[in-house]
Amino acid sequence: MSGTNSRRTIVLATNDKLGRHAPHRVCGVDVLAQIVVEHDADSDLVRNLAEAGATIARAAPQAQP
Repeated sequence: MSGTNSRRTIVLATNDKLGRHAPHRVCGVDVLAQIVVEHDADSDLVRNLAEAGATIARAAPQAQP
């Protein structure tokens, strides 16, 4: 992602996007500052991202009214 003005690149990934392959590559995990996943994201997928060098943050579950 060369040429961007962002200091940090953060990805928000919903469960339906984790583990899927896009038709083209946007960037590698190594350029991401953080990946935010849902609280119930698949642990194996999250572990694979962390092992690839990603910093992972799990979103808190939505509070029930």
